[in-house]
Amino acid sequence: MDVPFTAEIEGRQREFVLIDTAGIRPTGKVDTSVEFFSVRRAEQSIERCELAVLVLDASMGVTAQDKKIGGKILAANKGCIIAVNKWDLVGERVQKQFIEQLHHILFFLDFAPVVFISAKTGMALGRLLSTIHAVDRQLNQEVPTAVLNRVLSEAIRSRPSPSKSGHQLRLYYATQTGTRPPRFLVFVNTPDLFSDSYRKYICDRLRAAFGFEGCSVVLSARARTHTIEPKRSSPKRTPSRIARVQDKQEHRKHRRRS
Repeated sequence: MDVPFTAEIEGRQREFVLIDTAGIRPTGKVDTSVEFFSVRRAEQSIERCELAVLVLDASMGVTAQDKKIGGKILAANKGCIIAVNKWDLVGERVQKQFIEQLHHILFFLDFAPVVFISAKTGMALGRLLSTIHAVDRQLNQEVPTAVLNRVLSEAIRSRPSPSKSGHQLRLYYATQTGTRPPRFLVFVNTPDLFSDSYRKYICDRLRAAFGFEGCSVVLSARARTHTIEPKRSSPKRTPSRIARVQDKQEHRKHRRRS
């Protein structure tokens, strides 16, 4: 269900479209065809959205289904915010355990900001909207190529690129190729040497330099093509040029005689 709404953020009216998934129950509890198609529509909604708010239930902890949905958000390269609902209903001890669970189970969404809310009392809903607005701006961010390559060079100096079978990965330069989500292309010698761990390291350095909070950063590698410059042809000798050459030759002969 698509629900358009308007909210005031930082003194300005902003328009949003909420794609309500109506919740996704654990797979073992999907017992009707209606429920099955509801789950499929929810998965399709992740593909349609630009920014996903992953709502967790503080009283239930981080479940396997939460992890599965988070993985789908990451795989679709969507912006992400984690909203923990019913935070006001759990005690301090449960809150501490939940935060530990959150960092352990959803480690792959470590770029996503976390907002603790209460849908019942309205606690922190304003902060949630402000966070959505902030992440939306990050999704549109464009990085100048010169600044981007300066950060890339510093990252390589801090942690040299990996090597395999005597061949080392060389990163030549990078450029931003798109936004929503931010996409970057790095030209390298051998793309197969660009390991997942080093790719994540470069992404983390980009986040440290430019923010991209809540954004899935897409980093691709491409082999740099070696272009061969055409040989310069020798200038054609025009009659005036031939005359100048002959004059120079006569002048050298005259100097040798004298």
